[in-house]
Amino acid sequence: MLEKQLTGEQIDDLVDGLVRGEYNLLFGAGASIGALAKDTSKLPDADTLATELLSDFSVETGGYKLDLKSAYEQVEGLKDKVNRTRNEYFSARFSECEPTWQVLLPKLRWNRIWSLNIDDAIESA
Repeated sequence: MLEKQLTGEQIDDLVDGLVRGEYNLLFGAGASIGALAKDTSKLPDADTLATELLSDFSVETGGYKLDLKSAYEQVEGLKDKVNRTRNEYFSARFSECEPTWQVLLPKLRWNRIWSLNIDDAIESA
C-alpha cells in the first residue's frame, strides 16, 4: 500500500528513521478510542462526553445539543450526581485508564510522544 505513495527508497528511509527513533508522535482523542476508564467503561468521544457531562451534572438544555466546549462551560461551578466538582469528575473519569490497542504505540521507538488528551491511556500503555 505504501508503494503507491512512496518510492522504495523513501520507504527504506522511513523504516530507518523509525528504527533510529527519529520521529515524534502527536495524537489527540482518537488515540484513546477503545481504552477503558477505571470503572471499565469505554472512554467516550467528544460528543458522548458532552452528553454525559450534561446528564451527570443535571443540566437541562431544552433539547439543544451542545458541543463539548459548551457542555464543559455549562457545568462549571456545579456538582455532579455524586457531589463532585468538574475537576474531580474529570480526574475520576480519566485517571488510571486501561489501554487496549494503545499498548502497541510505545513498542515503537519515538523521539518524543505528545498527547493532547485528558486521559492517561497512552501513559498507562
